[in-house]
Amino acid sequence: MRWSTVFGAALIVAGCGGKGGGGDSGDSSATPTYHGEIAPILSERCGSCHVPGGMNQDLLFDDAESAVRLAPVIASAVESGRMPPFYAEETEECPNPWGWQHDPRLSGDEEALLLAWADGGAPVGDPETAAVVTPPPAQDLEDPDTTLSPVKKWTT
Repeated sequence: MRWSTVFGAALIVAGCGGKGGGGDSGDSSATPTYHGEIAPILSERCGSCHVPGGMNQDLLFDDAESAVRLAPVIASAVESGRMPPFYAEETEECPNPWGWQHDPRLSGDEEALLLAWADGGAPVGDPETAAVVTPPPAQDLEDPDTTLSPVKKWTT
C-alpha cells in the first residue's frame, strides 16, 4: 500500500514539470525553438532555394523574425509534402542503394520538430545559445564547360 502511494506521488510531481509547470528547461518534450533546433533544419533543407537569387527568393525565412511569421505556412507545406520538393523516386523496380546527392527531404525527426515548433507558437529561443547553422549545400556546378540559358520563359 505504501509503495503505491509513493509511486502515485512521484507521478504527480513528475507531471508538474512540463510546460508552464516550472520544470527543467532541458525537458525533451519542450517545444523546439528557432535558435535551438529549427534554424539549422531550415538552412540545410530549405536554404538552397529560399535565399536571395534562389529558386524561391520571394519566400525567405533565413532569420528568426521571418521564420516565426511564416511558421504556419512552413508547417502546412511540410505536412502536406509539398516542401521540400524532391522528384526522384525509389521504387521496388528501381531502388537507389547509394542515396541522392543534395537530397533536401526531411527526416521524420526533422519534420516532427518543424511541426511541433509551429504548433507550439514558433518560439524564437535564446540567440546566445543558438545551434550552429551550416550554410546550405551549393546547387551550382563547379567550373562548367558551357552554360545554357533558355531563350523564352519557362517553368518546371
